[in-house]
Amino acid sequence: MPLQRIRHPEFPLEYLLTGYPFSDAATLTNSAGDELAPGTFLDAALWPIGGQARMYLANVNIAHDQITLTIGDPAQPALASGSFPLATPPATLTLLDAYNRPAGLLVSEPVRLAAFAAWAPGDHPFTVDQAEFVSSCCMPTPEVGVRGVLLDDGTFLTDEVWLVGDNGVVLSTTAGSEPLYSPVANVGTAVIRVDVVGDPLYRRALCDPTGLFTTPRFVRALAVSSGPQSFTVKPDAAGNILLSASDAQAVDTVLRVRTAAAGIVIEAVGSGATTLGG
Repeated sequence: MPLQRIRHPEFPLEYLLTGYPFSDAATLTNSAGDELAPGTFLDAALWPIGGQARMYLANVNIAHDQITLTIGDPAQPALASGSFPLATPPATLTLLDAYNRPAGLLVSEPVRLAAFAAWAPGDHPFTVDQAEFVSSCCMPTPEVGVRGVLLDDGTFLTDEVWLVGDNGVVLSTTAGSEPLYSPVANVGTAVIRVDVVGDPLYRRALCDPTGLFTTPRFVRALAVSSGPQSFTVKPDAAGNILLSASDAQAVDTVLRVRTAAAGIVIEAVGSGATTLGG
């Protein structure tokens, strides 16, 4: 059988004996003498939110049952981390930031990650010059806009968040003055507007002391009866009921309907006029 030559080796094999995914300038050895052997990691993809240029392996923590790898940049040494059991290393390590958001992947093999088991327990820090990742593995993701809401109890909300105005606070959106970069078009920013208009029913909301607020009872319908006949008048779409005097029964009707400070007055005009209702 003729000797076979591999002209185009697979990507991991091509870089197996190099420092990839670390930079060629990285020493891969820290001040304590801990060495990252070439081929410990086969590939990496780092995208922590808030990350900047020159991301690196900032620390390796060896505990009695697990290993934690932490990545960072010169501004933030602890951007994200990933842990795996000491006895059963994975092939791919998922990195999460402090709020459990996906921040990257470190691709390796269980037998390669098992080499960390030979390190002494404790922290093994590295500097950016010692363990910097190549730029092709790093995707800086600056903190642009609001990415989550941090509550007083430490809960961090990153999924769908609803802002609801209460107690006379009205929320709306309006166009901002600053442009927002978009891969499709340079569109304007959306600004949340907060208007404090007050709560017209604030006394009802207090409910204390008792009797502070009396619930008004509005007229919902009028029942009109004339002998054996009766019908109900309901308000229109605007909530209005129209009362007016008509000449259907008499051209010179004395019936009058007018408004007063106390309400509606229905009366007959002329000598001996009598108010029918109010």
